[in-house]
Amino acid sequence: MPAVLRPFRQVPGFYIPDQPHDPCPLGPALSLFLKRAGFAPVLFEADEQADDYAGLFLNLARNGTYVLQELGLDEEVRREGYAMHTMKRVSGKGKLLGVIGASDGEPQGYTVKRGALHRILREEARRQGIPIEYGKKLKAVEVNTAERVEISFENGGTASGDLLIGCDGIHSRVRRIVVPGARRSRLIQD
Repeated sequence: MPAVLRPFRQVPGFYIPDQPHDPCPLGPALSLFLKRAGFAPVLFEADEQADDYAGLFLNLARNGTYVLQELGLDEEVRREGYAMHTMKRVSGKGKLLGVIGASDGEPQGYTVKRGALHRILREEARRQGIPIEYGKKLKAVEVNTAERVEISFENGGTASGDLLIGCDGIHSRVRRIVVPGARRSRLIQD
């Protein structure tokens, strides 16, 4: 059933990593846009606490920097990372798929520590009054009506709202629960 979007109601948004200590920036970023649109998002984190040193690096392409620019966070992220003037796309077997940019040209993006990017987004979410609840590992999802979703956590807690958004990565727990027959993501070997 389609979700009904209503401003100024609690909208559970999820970042629930399957692998501990692998922060995903999508949950906090999306929560900032939802708040801007008049929603009251809540972030539920599976980990017991934030870890600013978790994860390795990620490459943030230009489209990602445009999103951060829209949120007013691009300069802070640029200071944390370093510019990528060229980017190469390579298949899982090492086949070159393409090259973007030039070493003396405009940056095509930035390489930044995953934990630093998540910290910047998380701090901005908190600054804007978006609650972040830790230790909330998703257990079950129930849609009672076209307008409500109920969720429960492994620690016994529950929450409800108009909309559930799973920002929990490539091995999404939300997707496995909501669409149990969905194909699992895999590396394309070419």
